[in-house]
Amino acid sequence: MNKSGKYLVWTVLSVMGAFALGYIALNRGEQINALWIVVASVCIYLIAYRFYGLYIAKNVLAVDPTRMTPAVRHNDGLDYVPTDKKVLFGHHFAAIAGAGPLVGPVLAAQMGYLPGMIWLLAGVVLAGAVQDFMVLFVSTRRDGRSLGELVKEEMGPTAGVIALVACFMIMVIILAVLAMIVVKALTHSPWGTYTVAFTIPLALFMGIYLRYLRPGRIGEVSVIGLVFLIFAIISGGWVAESPTWAPYFDFTGVQLTWMLVGYGFVAAVLPVWLLLAPRDYLSTFLKIGTIVGLAVGILIMRPTLTMPALTKFVDGTGPVWTGNLFPFLFITIACGAVSGFHALIYTEDAGERRAGVLYRLRWDVDGILRGDYGAGFCLYHRSRCVLRYEQPDGSAGSGRDGGCSRFCGAGGE
Repeated sequence: MNKSGKYLVWTVLSVMGAFALGYIALNRGEQINALWIVVASVCIYLIAYRFYGLYIAKNVLAVDPTRMTPAVRHNDGLDYVPTDKKVLFGHHFAAIAGAGPLVGPVLAAQMGYLPGMIWLLAGVVLAGAVQDFMVLFVSTRRDGRSLGELVKEEMGPTAGVIALVACFMIMVIILAVLAMIVVKALTHSPWGTYTVAFTIPLALFMGIYLRYLRPGRIGEVSVIGLVFLIFAIISGGWVAESPTWAPYFDFTGVQLTWMLVGYGFVAAVLPVWLLLAPRDYLSTFLKIGTIVGLAVGILIMRPTLTMPALTKFVDGTGPVWTGNLFPFLFITIACGAVSGFHALIYTEDAGERRAGVLYRLRWDVDGILRGDYGAGFCLYHRSRCVLRYEQPDGSAGSGRDGGCSRFCGAGGE
């Protein structure tokens, strides 16, 4: 495509995105089609990825394609390992697109779809992707050092110790909340537990396959992983229905908690190429497949949003959680838009496996935008529901339903 054609395409995308977003924001008094959300999101994310991200890479960070990365300089086969860009993207995407981008928009939907939608779009483009991209580059240019070590170098030992303690406390709190969500989802769920457990030996095989059996054969290992992942999901249903096998994968919350602790310890000790990177890459197929499936479903069905753009709960009297629009909307939808937790992930883990800088923009910015896209679909799903609850006087009003409380666990209580 020539330059004029490219300009025309991007101009059309810009106009479509602006029109769709304006229609969503300015529409009052009638229900809108969910297709407008998909159009606005896709157009805005593509424009941000192509122009804003490229501007930051070239003019702010001054990306040097010839610069050697820490993964190449300090390749030790354990933490510093040059990794294929596709696997690295999956590792990055799966690390941030977890429970956080799902729960936050679901909870925030009690205020209506408009506040959360605007924050998901503006927050990730103007703040989230920029923060993540820049923090990762700073870490990479400092030999993949952690956030605490970076603070220590710039501000001295005392500030470094304070930063390390703060990072540790943040990690403990966040991981505890995320683990609680996972535990609640898998408690007495043989299907889910079996499927998750199946991916662990599969990831180990993929790691060994890429490193020793067929190095560099990403296409082959991707097909193998995808086929067995689909098999794990399907066979999970068979296991759940089997009176013989179901009890072996039926665990209480306490048992699952200890299993998560054990898995975390083992995953931290093993080389990253053996378990973490291939398993994250594997889970990316499921996550992106779900996002694409939801988008295609909306394009085909074109459903309407039954929830209003703004509800009365913006004043802080919501049934799921209490708090005014400002600042609690931005606290509730954190990981889906801008989150300091991402900075910890990039400097502690993802900053040590880049083989080169040419593709960093692609997976750094694209990863956070895709994660935000998943968060947007969660907001859409909740906005499709008509929620009801009982007020103190016995009358009915719109609010939380059982599905939300089950999904959010303690957060919905």
